[in-house]
Amino acid sequence: MTAQSACECLRVIAVSVQDTAMDSIDSRILHELERDGRQTNAELAGRIGLSQSACLRRVKALEDEKIIVGYTAVVDPHKIDRGTLVVVTATLEKADRAAIDRLRIAVLQRGEIVFCSLMLSTPDLVMHVRVRDIQEFEALYLDHLAELPGVTRLNSQLAINIITHQAPVPAL
Repeated sequence: MTAQSACECLRVIAVSVQDTAMDSIDSRILHELERDGRQTNAELAGRIGLSQSACLRRVKALEDEKIIVGYTAVVDPHKIDRGTLVVVTATLEKADRAAIDRLRIAVLQRGEIVFCSLMLSTPDLVMHVRVRDIQEFEALYLDHLAELPGVTRLNSQLAINIITHQAPVPAL
């Protein structure tokens, strides 16, 4: 590779990185949308200090880059008879790809499991389970959670008060 072609490659890489790098305006857009995802583009542009067209271009770019992956409503679980939150941790027999794939399929079939994360250390798995009451959780536990493939041990903790919920992802 010649020195000139190496410089041209570096310029292309720099332009590519620069095109996808977030700046403080993008961070402010993300913060505003996490705070209120239903605001209009005109409201968002006004809060950020951009023209509506520039704001819309930036939001579209954040969506295209999969930085913004969707919009959702926050539902009060008590109003839909899902006020009981149980945090369930699990120890896995094996943590190879096939075992994790079987577990993932089983977990995704249970709508009561609203959060599930594979952990780097013990416990191997953390799940948040939303149910009507403790009796419903008991049935779910006995009929489904205890039968999850590859799980050797479960531990359940009843949450009594949610301190924070769906906190925004800290952006730049």
